[in-house]
Amino acid sequence: MRYSRAFTMIELVFVIVILGILAAVVMPRLAATRTDADAAATLSNFKNVVKMVAADAMSKGVVPDVSTIFPTNGGITTTATTVTAAVGSTTCATATINGNDLNITIQSASGDCTPFAGIVAAGYPLLGVAIVR
Repeated sequence: MRYSRAFTMIELVFVIVILGILAAVVMPRLAATRTDADAAATLSNFKNVVKMVAADAMSKGVVPDVSTIFPTNGGITTTATTVTAAVGSTTCATATINGNDLNITIQSASGDCTPFAGIVAAGYPLLGVAIVR
């Protein structure tokens, strides 16, 4: 009897089917991981911009132009008085400067914006108490 060293066609088909099933299970999880990473990066950028605005206001004594502190980048859109955080096409949070106050509003804390659920939506004074000279 002669033994062949090659794989039979059924063995090859069986291996390809198993690899296809594994790929179908793994690919959606990889896509979700990327979205979660984007949301976490956007949240980090949002918090950093808010801290930078507060620090700039305290050091200079005037409310800054937000767009000069942090340019539009990485899910963050800035104008002179607003900072908007978005993941994909979903707006998650907005920080708006009104006078001497920074007001944070959460638009969505579900889906892609789940990491934003921990942010407290409120108004924060930027300059605190005025210094009398």
